[in-house]
Amino acid sequence: MKSKFLLLITFTVLIVGGVFAAGQSDSVEAKTVIKFPVVGDSVYDYLNDVNNVTNAYSKEESGVVIELEYFNSSTKYYEMMKIRNSANEMSDLTYMKPWMVTKFSDFLADLSDLDAAKKNKFSDMMTKDGKVIGLASYVQNEFVYYRKSIFKEYGIAIPQTWNEMVEAFELIKEKGEYIPIMMGAKDAWSTYPFNEFMPSLVANDGNYWNVMASQDEPFSEGTPFYESYQIIDELYSKKLFGPDPLGIGWNQARNMFAAKQGASIFGGVWALTEIVADMNGDMSDIGMFYMPMRDDVNSPLLTVAQPDGILGVNGKSENVEEAKKFVNWFLTSNYYPEYLKYTDRISTIKGIENPIPVLSAIPGQVKGGEVQFVVYDGGGEEFQAIVDDIQFNYKVMGQKMIAGEDLGTMLTELNSKWKAARERLF
Repeated sequence: MKSKFLLLITFTVLIVGGVFAAGQSDSVEAKTVIKFPVVGDSVYDYLNDVNNVTNAYSKEESGVVIELEYFNSSTKYYEMMKIRNSANEMSDLTYMKPWMVTKFSDFLADLSDLDAAKKNKFSDMMTKDGKVIGLASYVQNEFVYYRKSIFKEYGIAIPQTWNEMVEAFELIKEKGEYIPIMMGAKDAWSTYPFNEFMPSLVANDGNYWNVMASQDEPFSEGTPFYESYQIIDELYSKKLFGPDPLGIGWNQARNMFAAKQGASIFGGVWALTEIVADMNGDMSDIGMFYMPMRDDVNSPLLTVAQPDGILGVNGKSENVEEAKKFVNWFLTSNYYPEYLKYTDRISTIKGIENPIPVLSAIPGQVKGGEVQFVVYDGGGEEFQAIVDDIQFNYKVMGQKMIAGEDLGTMLTELNSKWKAARERLF
């Protein structure tokens, strides 16, 4: 990544525990430094190199430097947030997943007065005591990325139901030339399209985690969690992920997909930029479709929409008002649509749209029932309290299921722990 230099001042690079911190400015007259953590290569590249955010913001506020901190995963960022929060050393801004908003709500400032809050499509999901405390910077949709030539070779049409999809991947496995689904389950988070999102899809309720928080035994037979995990367990038991899905991580799985060793890989729109780079910009053999979570082609096709990249302001910062002003500028200025375009992300701001060409054909691929988005919120305060208490991790659970551990035993144990936690906490 290109280094930036302050005028008459040397650019500073600090590497601490795998975190890359970078301060940039073209002016030695900057009086206020706003610390802004970001997650992901494309986000950092755009803000730091392609269209330096300090330089762009200087047209609005010449006395402010935006100091970027790079994290390569939300997991690493979350771990750092916990450490800094306990030491009362949080950055001026936050860049969160939805479930993090609840965990760190105590120090987040009220953003309700910002124009960006009034225009944000998901403001009502990021509130505490009636105050907006986080603003999603993009919305995440989920897809199956697939090799068109492999599907064509085996006469596979875009699957319209869950069973059609599974049967297609079973056919690819039977032929023995390609891995049906590339899964980098060494990274537990990569199981999220199944283990995190499917309970909400089966329930047709993006707030399903909050429903679970009100139940003593939400893992019992007949519940959406139970039913979805039966579907997942059956999929995992078919061994469609190649010989060693637990031995490779996301990056290796993605690289194998690019090398045409695998027929598909599951991921959000966030993965598009990475896959385009892996393919050296040639996406002619890469197609995308919604994971067809339905039994009947005439039923609605349910798919997740997740507000993400949630910007918050540290209410204990010395720069609260300056940070709020920056957030408002970032989400409402001309900088925002260009940022979305570079990072292949979907707008959360009313009146600012960013149609991504490669995505435009996907809704038209769906036959029968229409596409129905399930807006996923990641779980509220009570859910997160139980999760922390019993160390419930659905992504690690996915790893265990892939490894062949007995699902019934896990669900029984979870019911017992969940009920006990509710009795302790509430």
